[in-house]
Order: sequence, then C-alpha cells, then structure tokens
Amino acid sequence: MLSAVGCNAPTYMTKTFSEMYLGAPLSVVLDVHDKSKAQYSALFEGVRSVFSELDNLLDAQNPDSDVYKFNNLKAGESVTIDPVTAEILSYALKITELSGGAYDIASYPLVDLWGFSPDKYDNEDYEFSPPTDEEIEAVLPLCSSNNILLEETTLTKLNYDGVKIDLGGIAKGYAIQKAAEYLREKGVYNGYISAGTSSIALLKYNENAEWSFSVNHPRKNGLLLTFPASDIYVSTSGDYERQYIYDGVTYSHIIDPNTGKPIANGTMSVTVLGENSAYCDALSTALCVLGAESAKSFTQAYLNEYKVFIAYETDGKKYLCSNTARENFTLNDDSFIFVD
Repeated sequence: MLSAVGCNAPTYMTKTFSEMYLGAPLSVVLDVHDKSKAQYSALFEGVRSVFSELDNLLDAQNPDSDVYKFNNLKAGESVTIDPVTAEILSYALKITELSGGAYDIASYPLVDLWGFSPDKYDNEDYEFSPPTDEEIEAVLPLCSSNNILLEETTLTKLNYDGVKIDLGGIAKGYAIQKAAEYLREKGVYNGYISAGTSSIALLKYNENAEWSFSVNHPRKNGLLLTFPASDIYVSTSGDYERQYIYDGVTYSHIIDPNTGKPIANGTMSVTVLGENSAYCDALSTALCVLGAESAKSFTQAYLNEYKVFIAYETDGKKYLCSNTARENFTLNDDSFIFVD
C-alpha cells in the first residue's frame, strides 16, 4: 500500500492489466502532468512489453520458454538460453550459494509435490494432502542447484532427468527493475510499478516528497509497518501468501529446499529493500527459510546496503527485527516487540 509523504501531489494515472505476468497482476502508476494520453498509453504498453517478454522466456508451462525447454531435458543434455535468462539464473545461483541453499531455483519438484505448482494450486478440483516423508526423500536429490550447470548461455542438466527449475521467486523482481529502467530511459521518474504485493519498484513521488510504503500485516487485515521510501525496490515474502490447511495444520508455500518441507520456524514475513530488485526478491524468500536468528546473522554479514524487516513469532511472542533505526518507520501493531 502506498501514499505520499509530503505535499504538492502529482497527478497520477493508473493502469492495471487484466493479464497475469510471471504469475502476478501488474499495475503501473505514473505522473501524467507533462505528457499526452497517447504518450502515457505508450509508456504503459512499454512496461507491459517488458513483463510479457520475460513471461515468454520464463513460463514453465510455455513450450517455447527457456525454463520449459530445460525442464524437459534428460540428464546430460544442454539447451542454449537467452542472455536475459542466463543473467537471472546467475543472480539466483549467487543467492543460493550465499544462503546455503535456503533459496534454490531447483526446488520445483518439491513445489509440485506439496501442491503449489500452478496446475494444482489454481485447480479448484485439486485436493491437498501432505506428502509422506518417503515421497519427500525421493525428490530431495533433484532439488539442488548442484544439478545445474550454467556456462554463459548454455544450461546443462546434471545427474537426474527429473531436475526442474522455477524462477518465480526472482523473476518478478528482475522484471520490475527492467521496467523501471525503461521508464527512466523515457524520462519518467515519478510513480511505481507493482507485480502483485510481493515486488514493487518505487520511483520518485515528486521532488519534495517520498512515498509512504506500508507492509501488510501477516496475520490479519491491516498494515504491520509503514516507512518513507523513494527510488528503491521492495520485495516481501510471507508464510501467509499461499497455504493449505490440513487436519488443523497450516502448510506454507515457502519450502525449505534442505528439509523438503514448508517453513515452520516462526517467520511470518520478510521485507527487503535495495537497489537490485532480483536480489531483493530472492533474498526475501531465503531469509524466510533461514529463520529469524540465522536471517539476522545473514543480514549483518551480507546485506549492509539493504534494509530488512523480519516479522516472526517465538515462545508465544511476536517480534519485528530490522537493521533500520526504529525512528525511521512506524510499527502499527503494539503486540509486536521491536528488536534490532
């Protein structure tokens, strides 16, 4: 959720596209004070084209996409991929290495096993039941980037035919940054781009004000925290975004590639702000998987240039941890205890 910090509000035009791109709804909000309607229509279309082109490259259900082609290789086979796909993969593999596998694009077999692949989660007739430990153990060897070799634009599948990748945890972040760069190249500096609620590119609000950015509460309707921000990328991941409830137990869509099971470590949501949106996207997931204490250590070690907010619960108490000074944001729920 966004509002303005400051005065002299610009005149904004909003375009929300009816199609889904990279699995998320796309909205673009731009200041329209100095351009014609036709000019802004062209800008909206330009942003849509950025997302559409990436969707065509990365959609695992599209037979023409790089991801689909790789997923259907046999072990030992290779495919030549677009340089853009290769760049996204290089970003993803770096976060995998840094996080000790807490984020891994090779986790798709687990995503499918737990019923969170699009053909199951979006299917009203699908009936969820948790997989057995034996079923999990059977697919775990597939779910490691050690089964993937990226050499420039050549992508090779190693070890197992069943290795499959999913770039959904990084692609939206990459796309909104490319779309924001496109707008700046066109001389547009005020507005924002939203790929659902999880990935947002904030441009400027105006010369004298910032956006007031709010993070949704992970356990109820409303806002957890609010802070001023401008010219930055924001990604939020949470255990509440997609889930199943079975026999009174809630299973999140965020799966730990090391255990093969949905996270149950008390982390409710993680928000990451920084200048590399693809990293923000992947990092928000990785930090959820790491759990609060390990996520704090990771943030201290690697994320000095990023702002991080971690909402978690332990021993019946709720906490918000951040490397941002307390006076720089508003915590909207008094039941949360702030720790730095």
